[in-house]
Amino acid sequence: MWDYGYILECRLNWEWTVTSTKGPLAPQVGDVIGFAFSIHDNDLGTGRDKSIEWAASLVDAVWSNCTYMGYMEMLDNHKIRYVPESLIDPSIVNPDPDMYIPASVGVSEKPGVAKDYNLLQNYPNPFNPVTTITYTLPKTSDVKICVYDLLGNEVAKLVDGTRSAGTHTTLFDGANFSSGIYIYKLQTDSKVISKKMALIK
Repeated sequence: MWDYGYILECRLNWEWTVTSTKGPLAPQVGDVIGFAFSIHDNDLGTGRDKSIEWAASLVDAVWSNCTYMGYMEMLDNHKIRYVPESLIDPSIVNPDPDMYIPASVGVSEKPGVAKDYNLLQNYPNPFNPVTTITYTLPKTSDVKICVYDLLGNEVAKLVDGTRSAGTHTTLFDGANFSSGIYIYKLQTDSKVISKKMALIK
């Protein structure tokens, strides 16, 4: 619990996604499934007393229109990763996810923020030719994200400037690059993180 509210941590069983109605669907590592969080607190019995939604597009129609949903990626060890962008309409991306609170309801708690700098594995990986890189910042920071070849040569600069605290995404387009392994690196005043990615054409 934070001084100003709460952080919600969810655990979802993969088996919950299994269905034979429109499928069959059996979760496997690497699968992606449209998904959005919609939380309603109706303990007073008067309707949606409190409502919070988290998705690719923070609008009140998330619950009824999957276009606005983000998606969850199935990872190994039965873990999942939530990605705040739409599988149906790639232009709908929420680079700084926050809670959406409909005007008709009230929630006093504020969303939690990232505790540390983090650079996630790009998705998809391997990719051809575009991949998404997600990173989190615990506070407003000067950020650089560059891509290097295996000889250490900088081949692309994806981010160079000040970014607010929270989760952000950027794209790397490898259309003009040859197949191979590349390194992408997050640099801030206090942290340097790098990861590998594979471009396969």
